[in-house]
Amino acid sequence: MRMKNNRETLIFVAGLLIGLLGGYLFFTPNTVDAPDSGTQDRTEAIEEDGSTKAGTAGGQEDAISLTVSDQSSGTSVAIKSVTLNEQAWVAVMEGRGDGKPGNILGAQLFDKGTASGTVELLRRTTPARTYFVAIYTSDGDRTFEFKGDDTPLLSADGELILVEFQTYPTSPR
Repeated sequence: MRMKNNRETLIFVAGLLIGLLGGYLFFTPNTVDAPDSGTQDRTEAIEEDGSTKAGTAGGQEDAISLTVSDQSSGTSVAIKSVTLNEQAWVAVMEGRGDGKPGNILGAQLFDKGTASGTVELLRRTTPARTYFVAIYTSDGDRTFEFKGDDTPLLSADGELILVEFQTYPTSPR
C-alpha cells in the first residue's frame, strides 16, 4: 500500500512540473532581446524652417527631434527621445510593403521639452517588420484625432517627417 502511495505522489509531482513547464513555455513572449552593441538609433531633427536633417538636434533649443531604436515586437513601442517645442502626439504606423507608412497603431501625447516614453498600441507589432514613427500636432483636447485637428508635422517641402525602425525576428524555440 505504501509503494502505491509513493508512486502516485511521484506521478502527481511529475505531472505538476510538466504542467508548470508547459505553462511557462506557452505564456513566455516569443521575442529576442536587443543586443547592447550594434543597435542603431534613428533620429530625425526638424529645423525651424521646416527642413529636416539626420542626426541629433545639435543643441538648438527650438529644434524638434525624434529618436527610435530597433526593438522587439510587442504591444508598445519605446521612444528613446523626443524633443518638442510644444505639446504634440507621437504616432506609430505599420509599414506597407512599398516602404511607406500604413495604418496608425497607436499614439501618445508628449509635453514640450525632451522626454522618453512608450506608445501603447491598439494592435501588437509583428517580428521582422518595418514600422514608422511620426509627430502630429495637438489641438489641445488630449484626444488623438488623426483625421481631425491633429495633423502630421511636415517638412519644408511638404513631406511627412518619419523615423523608421525594425522589429527583431523571433527567437527559435
